[in-house]
Amino acid sequence: RDRAARGRDDPPDASTTATACTPLAWVPLAGRKSSARDCHAMSQGEPSVADVWITPGTSLIVFDFDQTVLNCHAFGEGVEPEEVSARWRDDVADLDTFRAFVAAAQQRGATLAIASFGRSEVIRAYMDLIAPGAFSDADIVTPASLGSDYEDGMSVENGKPMMLQLLCKRNPVTNLKGASGVLFFDDDPANVDECRRAGFLRSHHTPQGFTRAALEGLSGATTKRQCAVG
Repeated sequence: RDRAARGRDDPPDASTTATACTPLAWVPLAGRKSSARDCHAMSQGEPSVADVWITPGTSLIVFDFDQTVLNCHAFGEGVEPEEVSARWRDDVADLDTFRAFVAAAQQRGATLAIASFGRSEVIRAYMDLIAPGAFSDADIVTPASLGSDYEDGMSVENGKPMMLQLLCKRNPVTNLKGASGVLFFDDDPANVDECRRAGFLRSHHTPQGFTRAALEGLSGATTKRQCAVG
């Protein structure tokens, strides 16, 4: 969320039990073992989060930053780029889930992006550590990206739809597919509503950030099925 800081949320328990199972539909972190939950889900034919969310028509996946990728409001707290290396692990809402989702998106050929009212240099410092190499400079969009009338840190009216439209123009595949190829997550319901009104119907509200619990809750609401998350 970029409009105002919210309280920090505790990421869900990420502890797992090592098994011999390898979840082919869900890319685990390097060095991380699959869980018993993964194996049970696959044996029951249940979809992974990647299967549910990153559908064949998805070409662009966009995340808000503060209170979505992070569990804090870095802009509101005045975090500087040089401070990020000492705090980034504590600031991520759910590192395991985010990295696994990013890896699955890359495997499927989707472009990954950030749309935030924060500061691009701070976001860049975080993303270089959270998901190295996954987010290009052109795919980190902030108010300054929208033109000379705007500067980072501004809350821009109808700003998130403008950012999604800009990202579509920068992504040739999505530009052809249109808004239907865009998947967007934001903790601010006003941003989500604005994006949906602009035609980005796959915009989703994650009030507690981008976490395993949030994805499972959204998946359950839209598919009525429990998803397996690595």
